[in-house]
Amino acid sequence: MRAGGEIVAKVASVAFFVVMARVLTKDAFGVFIFGMSLSQLVLEFAAVGSQDLIAREVSRDRSRVHDLFYNFLAMKAALLAALSLAICGVIFFANYSDTEVIAIALITVGTAVEMQTSTYYAVFQAHERNEFVAGTLIVQRGMTACIGIAVLLAGGGLIAAAAVYCLGTMVGQSAAYLFLHRKVISPQRQINLDRWVELMRASVPLGFVSLAYFALIELDGVLLGFLSSKAEVGVYGAAYRLVNATMFISWSFSGAMVPWLARHNEGSGATSLSRGYELGLKVLSAMLMPIGAAYIVFATPLIHTLYGSSYDAAIAPLRWLGAMTVLYGINNFVAVLAIQREHPADFALPTAFIFVQNLIFNLILIPHYHATGAAFNAVLSGVLLAIWTSIRAQRRIGRVNFVRALATPVLGSAAMAGVVFLLGPTLTPLPIIAGGLTYAIVFVVLERVVFPADFRFYVNALPARFRLPRSAPS
Repeated sequence: MRAGGEIVAKVASVAFFVVMARVLTKDAFGVFIFGMSLSQLVLEFAAVGSQDLIAREVSRDRSRVHDLFYNFLAMKAALLAALSLAICGVIFFANYSDTEVIAIALITVGTAVEMQTSTYYAVFQAHERNEFVAGTLIVQRGMTACIGIAVLLAGGGLIAAAAVYCLGTMVGQSAAYLFLHRKVISPQRQINLDRWVELMRASVPLGFVSLAYFALIELDGVLLGFLSSKAEVGVYGAAYRLVNATMFISWSFSGAMVPWLARHNEGSGATSLSRGYELGLKVLSAMLMPIGAAYIVFATPLIHTLYGSSYDAAIAPLRWLGAMTVLYGINNFVAVLAIQREHPADFALPTAFIFVQNLIFNLILIPHYHATGAAFNAVLSGVLLAIWTSIRAQRRIGRVNFVRALATPVLGSAAMAGVVFLLGPTLTPLPIIAGGLTYAIVFVVLERVVFPADFRFYVNALPARFRLPRSAPS
């Protein structure tokens, strides 16, 4: 349900950014991307693990929502306000024009509102009502895209685009409020300042996981803004926004598994935690790997079609970042597992070390290779993090057969890429359909022959999933 809503929302979001990139100058588009990266990176400190803690605790005991929801909402509001003022102060004294300062300030406010909305998403997740996450995203991003595109085509500039983004986040939060109180639950409006320190202690370890990983992802774009030109940020942003558009698959899948991971008691065979994680990893990889391969093989026609030949410099970054489609999904899944099993340090500590590696390599690569250097470093950090955290996760949940989980998606994607290269990587029906069919056939045949138990498990699960009543746990 959430993935369906995310598809609609992401199509709208990509359309908004594509039109913005075509209408605004590279420098102006770069400022917008920089404003989003900077505000998301800094304001993530205000999240303090609240979404993860609420989702986990309310999944186990739904009455906890009355104690947690409004206390965290108030704490986040205070922190977001302080951090937003700090961002605006730094930008005001940096080398930006008045127009750019106003735009970044509007983007920062919009990002703050969006982060508050994630508190509502945590309650929806815990109640297994992800249709309301989907509904909120469709309202927010659909409205932003429709109004934003119209404003940009009518001659609106950077400030107008930022204002529309800010307005869209406010409308989205209003929709989330109505969904929560009318369709799910009305949390008691109780704010107890004496509880804040205790809640902070419980949430900060979880928040460090999300903060460290999010900071690692956004660091490349932020450093480009400081170490290279605004145009290079725009080039990187053009490639990154396409990859970012697929991250909803990871969010949707991992978010839907939060209640199961939080409540699950160790079983055996197919019901064990390690086997459940392995089966989930295969599903996630099966969805993401062909998308990543498509970004690599179709990079040139995608950039030319969406942004125009003036963004040729984004082709190489997109080819590198195509791998991030898969790496983000794997790392996000490990992070959710660590949080829900109450071992956040298993993910947070490796991420902190990889963050240092990413920073050092960016300082070396960006001055010489600009956006392409940043993209390469993003992939390198993603690979190192996936290997390190996956090894640590096995120590907690038991042995995971990564060959069994990843082999068929990898081989199917390789076969798809080979067929597309033979036919010519153009955005025409023949290579697209032939590539997709090749992936599906190779994947299904190999699963049926090499891993028949997995094949039967998925085939048997689909009808049962559809027959479940709305109120039953997944």
